[in-house]
Amino acid sequence: WIMAKRRQCHGVVLQISALLAGVTVGVADLSIQKCTGGPTQQWTLEGGVLKSSTGACVTSAAVVTGSIDVSMTPCASPPSVYQQWTHNPSSNTLTLTGTPGVCINVAQYGKTAGSIVWAYDACTPSNCKGNCDWELSGDVTGTLKNGGSGLCLDTTTPPTPPPTAPPVPMSSIRTCAQGSPAAHMAFCDTTKSMADRAAALVAALTLTEKLDTFMLSHQLNGIPRLNVKKFRWDATDIEGVDDQVFKFNNTCYPHAIGIGATWDRKLITEIGQVTATEARVLQEKYWTLYNGTYIGATSYDGGPLANVAYDPRVGRTSEMYGECPYHTGEVGRLSTLALQNKTSVEANGDYFLQTSQVTRHFLTDHGSRPDNSAGDYWGSLASLEDEFLPPFKAFQVDGEAEGIMFSISALNGMADTANSYLFDKLRTEWQTTCIAQTDCCGTFKAAVNTHHNFNSTEDAVSAAINAGIQLDYGDSVATDITNAIAAGKLTEKALDDAVTRTFLTRFRLGEFDEARNPFWQRYDETLLDSVAHRQHARKAVGASVVLLHNVADVLPLDNGASIKKVAVIGPWSDCKDRTGGYGGSQGYLNNYKGQPSYISTILDAVQEEGNTSDFVVSYAQGSPFTGSAGNATLIAEAVEAVRDASVILLNLGLGNAVEGEGLDRSYLTFPTPQMALIDAVLQAKDYAKVILVINSAGGVEINTTDFDAVVQMWYGGQETGHGLADVLWGRLNPSGRMPLTVHTTSYLSGIGPVSNLNMTFPTANGTLQGRTYRYLAKPEADTIFSFGWGLSYTRFQYSLRCTELSVTVTVTNVGKVGGAEVAELYLGGLTAPGQALPTVDYALAGFEKVFLAPGASTTVDFVLKPDQLTVVGADGHRIPAKGSARVYAAGHLPSDPRAGLPWNAEHVSNVANGTIILA
Repeated sequence: WIMAKRRQCHGVVLQISALLAGVTVGVADLSIQKCTGGPTQQWTLEGGVLKSSTGACVTSAAVVTGSIDVSMTPCASPPSVYQQWTHNPSSNTLTLTGTPGVCINVAQYGKTAGSIVWAYDACTPSNCKGNCDWELSGDVTGTLKNGGSGLCLDTTTPPTPPPTAPPVPMSSIRTCAQGSPAAHMAFCDTTKSMADRAAALVAALTLTEKLDTFMLSHQLNGIPRLNVKKFRWDATDIEGVDDQVFKFNNTCYPHAIGIGATWDRKLITEIGQVTATEARVLQEKYWTLYNGTYIGATSYDGGPLANVAYDPRVGRTSEMYGECPYHTGEVGRLSTLALQNKTSVEANGDYFLQTSQVTRHFLTDHGSRPDNSAGDYWGSLASLEDEFLPPFKAFQVDGEAEGIMFSISALNGMADTANSYLFDKLRTEWQTTCIAQTDCCGTFKAAVNTHHNFNSTEDAVSAAINAGIQLDYGDSVATDITNAIAAGKLTEKALDDAVTRTFLTRFRLGEFDEARNPFWQRYDETLLDSVAHRQHARKAVGASVVLLHNVADVLPLDNGASIKKVAVIGPWSDCKDRTGGYGGSQGYLNNYKGQPSYISTILDAVQEEGNTSDFVVSYAQGSPFTGSAGNATLIAEAVEAVRDASVILLNLGLGNAVEGEGLDRSYLTFPTPQMALIDAVLQAKDYAKVILVINSAGGVEINTTDFDAVVQMWYGGQETGHGLADVLWGRLNPSGRMPLTVHTTSYLSGIGPVSNLNMTFPTANGTLQGRTYRYLAKPEADTIFSFGWGLSYTRFQYSLRCTELSVTVTVTNVGKVGGAEVAELYLGGLTAPGQALPTVDYALAGFEKVFLAPGASTTVDFVLKPDQLTVVGADGHRIPAKGSARVYAAGHLPSDPRAGLPWNAEHVSNVANGTIILA
């Protein structure tokens, strides 16, 4: 180190607040040792052992004979006679044995005789990153203390002679930092706009480098000659960060359908904020572990889904927010805004993003379907505009999503990636400039071999780029693009434009602006899977739980003498799999998930309650997850476990073997072995109260009269057990609402296949059967639980008043306990000449979750948007409605048949209504 007020040395900053006693300006000092003082420690390797003049020894296989090393020890530790260091090849660090968290970052030095191992990073469990801020120690005169690591830099005696520092490897220098070959290039000029800088960078690339940038997976190669780092696009963060690289622990929330079930705008925003923060922490860990060669965990091509669960058979429902276009659009808009956290907007329109999000899948989710393995979808223009397009518009226009992923499927006969109808919506009607990328994998081959739109992949990729595709996921098309350019099917300028847009996102993520980037190296790694974040995940689980059925107020459970034994039964009781990644699992994380440090299972949580309240807990798996028949041995164990039970908690579900990517549902009930378990438990229950807990994304057909209470649990993430227990034992009043309709199997006979996107279908008797709660013809016959349904432990009362496009709703808690209520606003009766779809009686137009103590009231103001007062014509265009519209406010769908059941009377709100006069 060269003494100065503030000196940067090989990328490491030594912060000095004042001139220190015993240090001379201009004198180099590289000795780091204990706060207890003592002579400078210079080490020499002899026979595999490092020896110093003090007699202390260090052993390390990572240090070459003749090299010099500097020994670190914690300030609070006594002097060590023998310090053993272990080399970690994956992170290139020396770790002090017996002192967890203390290490020397080798930083690619110490490779040859006479070289120096430089102590760049001091790591502790709370600060495992480059920590270069030192302050004057008040304990020992003449020392600088590093507060994050507890290490000290002795400034009293410089080594003799001072060793010469080797050059810093290029990999550890930021692309546009001093010393980088790109530092003086135009794309590093911060006086230019980000768009101009992105164009300047592309102008400096060879055709091969442009092709590598166009192909998402090839960006992991980086551009070494310009010191442009390896970059990872392929990641997801819909329930926590999917860290596929090192599998670091991070916080896992309920899956998307569970987040949708919270109907809580504030909570949805908070979940996005926590996830984005943990993403940036992971990026800093990647930067350190890869020695500055790798950018990851900031760009998410697996962002929130704008797809809607329009059919109960849709396999990827767990990744969706629900069936309603308005509800999905609002939840996704809030999630996207929070995850991206657009910051530091400048006069020229430039800004930085905490993460970038790519909306999926425009227009349909990809994957094989039982009825349609080709991935071809068909739908009227009216149905597309009414149900499927509004969420995408909300994500891209209002949520400002940085990208959008075009599906591998085809829409109305044309591959989505070359579909002019979709690009006209995105670019012309919505005026968005987001990245347009393909899905994985084999998109262009599918356009040729499956959809039969093109004769070759060369033609398919040319058509896609010319249509507006700017980034490819999962294909190797360099040869196809090169040949297409040579043949005149594609211009290099079109490729340049595509790659420029991709780099613009990387500029917005701050990759090329360390000094200005508000999100670079600002975080403590202890935020990952922290106690505070786990508690927040628990809160989210509780808010997502939907109480569907509760006869005679069985819930909340009484911890008193009335409960002697709780039997926890079912294959979904004790799901401990916490493996992160894309793959599905039969557990609470489902798929596309992060990796938490632990899972709170339902069995674990009930056992904790039993330990506190002194009741006995028995457990039996009862059945396999799936299969063709029940398992006699497992059923016998369950029957024994429920003997003399006061309460039976029956935990059943679906999982990725029944619903998932590439797997639409073929039935709406539980799998056969679980159905057999239900029968056995009901026969053996005696006087016990039976509470059914459903772990699924799609609704499950059940006979509600078989159970005293029914709870929809979704896939709850790492705090599944704790969050459920909070609701069951009354610490939290349930406030989740159904984001989709639970249908009977008979409903499926009246609608078309999943590949048919139309919202209504003619029936044999001349009537129409429809999809989702908005077009359902016979809700009383085809519905078990309605969209918007959910019970509380208290009751709320509604009134409203309308003034032009504003609706003011007053909500009062008229029950005996405090609780959160979702105020749901519905519009109905909108008509206009030329409308192509039936008049909708009830369409969600607003929602807000409010918490009210007993007897308390609050008002919620809803402002309707012009688009909400329109209908859709046969050409797919919106037509302003005429006459009047009915307005309804309640805590459920106004027409919900369950609202009138006598056992729900004390926990279901009234329905307030009014009228809006239209022009």
